Amino acid sequence: MSWMRLTITRLRVSRMITGAIAWSLSFSIVGLGAVVHVAQSAESDPELTVNTVAAGGSNDGPRLPLFDGTSLVGWKTTAQQPPPDGWVIEEGALHRKSRSGHLVYFDREFSDFELHWEWKIAPGGNSGVKYRLADYGGRLLGLEYQLLDDLRHSNAKDPERSAGALYGLYAPSSNKHLKPVGEFNESRVIVRDGKIEHWPNGEQILAVDTRTEEFRQRVAASKFNEYPGFAERQKGWIMLQDHGNEVWFRNVWIREFSSKPAEEAPGPPAKNHSDNPFPTGGSPSRPDNAH
Repeated sequence: MSWMRLTITRLRVSRMITGAIAWSLSFSIVGLGAVVHVAQSAESDPELTVNTVAAGGSNDGPRLPLFDGTSLVGWKTTAQQPPPDGWVIEEGALHRKSRSGHLVYFDREFSDFELHWEWKIAPGGNSGVKYRLADYGGRLLGLEYQLLDDLRHSNAKDPERSAGALYGLYAPSSNKHLKPVGEFNESRVIVRDGKIEHWPNGEQILAVDTRTEEFRQRVAASKFNEYPGFAERQKGWIMLQDHGNEVWFRNVWIREFSSKPAEEAPGPPAKNHSDNPFPTGGSPSRPDNAH
């Protein structure tokens, strides 16, 4: 029909709270007097996840694969030796199959970053991912995102040692949603300007400001008080913990943030399930095996 003309009157692209892209298109067909509106949302894209500490921006770096499913380049034991046979790569996942000791990404230290990984654990299992790991008098210590089978492991009786906790210091929100044992969870740690967030499966369950007196008091009251300067370093390594149980890791990557936060784009806040967000008030010879 030559007398008809399609006129696009509006094209709108927006970022949804879940990290998905949504677009809407309005157009009119001249001659019919009709106006049609079409809307579509794309699948969620981790690149577009919005969070309260660090929204993605031009000042943030690209993803750096720490484990790409094929090799253990960059990873060593706490004594800086090659990974032992107890850590095996199976179907794109790194499987801690038998007692072998922790693995540390010694290639470089990281300061402000987004750390991402997927994990599953054996029934009754205990493990963790440590960040800003440093040598404190010959002992490797760091802040830990606890990985645990909460239903079967006794540590879960103490919320500060349950899955998703900042181990020994802060409990996660009680409103956390973890996959059944044997299924992979997705986890993230966001560290920026002294603030820390823990995210499992797209939901924030913990937010801490390490610059507060309240944080310092918690460290002083914890098992870490015997290590002067614990958690005061502004950079460190990444460690995958061997705690004597089988655990699997995959899709491990990190994205570094610039020293100056990128300006946050306007939009809805991310889902926040933290019970108390941002509260106010040489070769190491000995790894941390204290828990």
